[in-house]
Amino acid sequence: MKKSTLVIFFLLASLHIIGQKVDTIFVDDYNNKTIKTKASYFVIKTDFKYGRNSNTWTQNTYYLTNEIAEACPIVLRFDTFPSSPKREGTCKEYYQNGNIKSIKTFRFGVQDGYYAEYYSNGKLKTKGRYENIFDLYVYNDIDSVGVDRLVNGNGSICRFDSIQNCVSYYEIKDSVMTVSYYIDDEFKDTIYNKIDTKIEPLKGWRYFQENLSKSNVPYRKMKKFRGSRLIIQFIVYENGKIGRVKNLNSLTKELDDLFLEEVKNVCTFNRPVLKNGKSVKVSFRIPLRMG
Repeated sequence: MKKSTLVIFFLLASLHIIGQKVDTIFVDDYNNKTIKTKASYFVIKTDFKYGRNSNTWTQNTYYLTNEIAEACPIVLRFDTFPSSPKREGTCKEYYQNGNIKSIKTFRFGVQDGYYAEYYSNGKLKTKGRYENIFDLYVYNDIDSVGVDRLVNGNGSICRFDSIQNCVSYYEIKDSVMTVSYYIDDEFKDTIYNKIDTKIEPLKGWRYFQENLSKSNVPYRKMKKFRGSRLIIQFIVYENGKIGRVKNLNSLTKELDDLFLEEVKNVCTFNRPVLKNGKSVKVSFRIPLRMG
C-alpha cells in the first residue's frame, strides 16, 4: 500500500473536524479522501477517539473487501500538536490474504526504528532500522527465491517498480547504507538520498542553528509547540544552493511557511561531491525542534 505519511496526518485531522454523519470514509492509494468507485481502502470514523488532553488509539485501514490493510497507533496531543494526529509506535500492514506485509516503527509521525517487510507468502523480504531520521541500517535483503543480496552486511540493492524498473539504488557497507539515489520523475534527474562524503552548511551546523534561532518567527507563535519537531526536506544542488523546499509534517500553515522561508534564507551547503569526484544533487532533511 502506497503511503504518504503527511497526507495521512491531514486526512486524520480533517476527519476530526467532519461531523459524525457517516461512519465509512473511502480513500485512494495515497489516503486521500475520495468516492467509493475510485477508492482502494476505507477507514471507519468511529475508530477516532479524542479527549481533553491527549489520546492514543489504533487506527485501522481496510481493503474494500473488508480485510484489514493496516493497523497503526495514533497519538493526538492537544498540548503540542492541536488537531494533528501523529503515528507513534509500531504500524503493521497486511496483504489481502491476511499475511503481514510490513512492520514499521514511527516517532513523531516519522519512520524511526526497526522495520521489516515480507512477501505475500509470509517469508521475509528485508529488515533493518532507521536511526535519528538520517541513518538507515539494512540487515537482510532477500530475493523471491530466498537468497540474501547482502553478504556479511555488504552489497547493492535495487528497488523495483511494478514493471521491474530499478527506481532506487542502495549501497550497503557493514549493514549501513552509504550511498543511495533515485530517479526523480518530475524533474527527470538523479537525486541522491545519501552520499559517501560529508555534507553540511558552509559555516557549520552551529552557525546554521544560531542564525535560524534569530529568525523572524515570533516566539509567541512557537511556544505552544515546545518540544515538537518540524521536519523540512530540500534538495542541495551541485553548487551548494538549495531548492524544492517543503515540510514533511505540519505545525500550522503559518508557522510552516515562516520556517520554510527562514530555511531558504540561511541554508547554503558545501558542494555535494562523491568520493569519486562527481558532483550530485542530494535530498536532505533537517528536524527543527521547537525550543
